[in-house]
Amino acid sequence: MIRFRSSDGNEARSMEIALELKKLDAEMASPNIKESRHAELNALYRKLSAERDVLTTR
Repeated sequence: MIRFRSSDGNEARSMEIALELKKLDAEMASPNIKESRHAELNALYRKLSAERDVLTTR
């Protein structure tokens, strides 16, 4: 899953987040995904998006 590293720079972390968001997009697009799993992924997606927004505004 996702590894958070405090030593990463903003650009490196933003790239890592972008990759994770792509993976989440693919998993959430699956027609066989259960509603509860979709809700979990959606919450993680929102968290990562917010973190990316903070990193790119600095």
